[in-house]
Amino acid sequence: MKETCCKGLLILFLTILSTSFKPGSLMAQGLSEKEMMEIMDKAMGTVGADDENTAIYFEGIAFGIAKPEAIFKMPAYKVYRGGHLFNLGKKFEIKLGIMKALCDGKIMVIVDEKSKSMVIDSLRDEVPGFAGQKPDLQKLIDDNFGTGEIKYAGTETINGKKCHKIKAIMTEDKISTHVFYWVEIKSNKLLLMAEWQNNAYDVYWIKSIGQVPKGHVFDVKIPKRELEDFYGYQVFDLRYSSEMLKR
Repeated sequence: MKETCCKGLLILFLTILSTSFKPGSLMAQGLSEKEMMEIMDKAMGTVGADDENTAIYFEGIAFGIAKPEAIFKMPAYKVYRGGHLFNLGKKFEIKLGIMKALCDGKIMVIVDEKSKSMVIDSLRDEVPGFAGQKPDLQKLIDDNFGTGEIKYAGTETINGKKCHKIKAIMTEDKISTHVFYWVEIKSNKLLLMAEWQNNAYDVYWIKSIGQVPKGHVFDVKIPKRELEDFYGYQVFDLRYSSEMLKR
């Protein structure tokens, strides 16, 4: 699987579900920190709640475009319609156009439809090679994305709706990437999110944010043996290489 695709998925997933917008972790410019936190907290709704029960539904997703607002007028064949991100405790399911992921709390599978590749790994309570140490999400974010800064970029009308425009900047080793959020002023709902990578934007048109449907099944059904290919996908099976790291 291409590293950029995995990186993009992680940035999206961790940025939304992390604690990055807690007071003191980012700097706000143009509005007070309290005002910025209130806007983002209301827009994100249940995201990051203690019960870890979050569902984000998408109207459409477009990859590699120059102007994020263009997604509303792009031809249908250039936009992946629908899609969602479910998170329930240690379980999650992600469908983002060409990128899909599923975790049943024990096994995680990430699929890249463009390259027809699949990554499989075990979900571990301990860091491989360091018995007794549990993964720290905030440390993972800090190690991978370095320092963060949030800026108020004013207001902008997109798709006929006046929005707050907020820019989150993540810097690692003097290399920065950023994500724009457009929050509708009238409803305080997150309307659009655009992630900068590879000199273009991956754009996510948000439909709604709520909770995972009751009874949703996160089952992962794959053979209990090391795989090199599976139903036409090239497989990178990390379950067994991870076991080697523990020795």
